[in-house]
Amino acid sequence: MIQGTWEKLAVEVNTGRVETSELRGLAELTRRFPSYRPLLIDDDAAHATADRVGIAFLPWRKFLLEGQKSLP
Repeated sequence: MIQGTWEKLAVEVNTGRVETSELRGLAELTRRFPSYRPLLIDDDAAHATADRVGIAFLPWRKFLLEGQKSLP
């Protein structure tokens, strides 16, 4: 979990393809702490899965280069 002046985020970082079932922990965390927004940081291959379950997505390369300025 990350909290800054810009917002509160529950972040999951993965590499490679992610299945919907693998995001259950992130979904549960944001259910218990509704003030935190879920964010998946991963390879581009995970973008479709994040979109399908309604979780914000950010490619890890962009996150490393731009930091919080690149948040969706």
